[in-house]
Amino acid sequence: MSGFFKRWQERKSEVAEHERVEAIEQAQQQADEQVRAAAEAEREARGDAPIELPDPESIEQGGSFADFLKEGVDPATRKQALRALWSQPQYNQLDGLVDYGHDYAAQPLLDGDTAAQLTQSVFRHVKKAADALEKLDDQPEPQQQLAQQSPPALDKPDTKADADDKPSAEQTS
Repeated sequence: MSGFFKRWQERKSEVAEHERVEAIEQAQQQADEQVRAAAEAEREARGDAPIELPDPESIEQGGSFADFLKEGVDPATRKQALRALWSQPQYNQLDGLVDYGHDYAAQPLLDGDTAAQLTQSVFRHVKKAADALEKLDDQPEPQQQLAQQSPPALDKPDTKADADDKPSAEQTS
């Protein structure tokens, strides 16, 4: 594909992705508005007055978020309050028991002796295989061994064996 068509295709896919993201965001906003409207309609049907709640960000550390969890609270407000709750310092500390809390990329460097020992233990099988191949390379191949040894029966015809193979005059008559 040429450069022009490739850039055109990339731009086309970027626009489609942007439109898809906007559609998802718009659908989420509509769903939130419907939930708010349903909660408001339910409160009006029961005759309850809307609950006046403070700004969740203004609640101090250790303050109560219980009012935000009551029935009839706007879901968006409840969500905002829970985010504010979990961002408070007493809930935002790691206890050190999580597996993913360590930085495994920052490993200590090994000294030379330890690195050599580790390398020997890891690559011992490779060394054994290389030694075995080297030993096989030092040995002559079976065909070379046969070529070095001359077969005695094939070099000189055996006259006695030939005489035994030929039928004698007595046997033919």
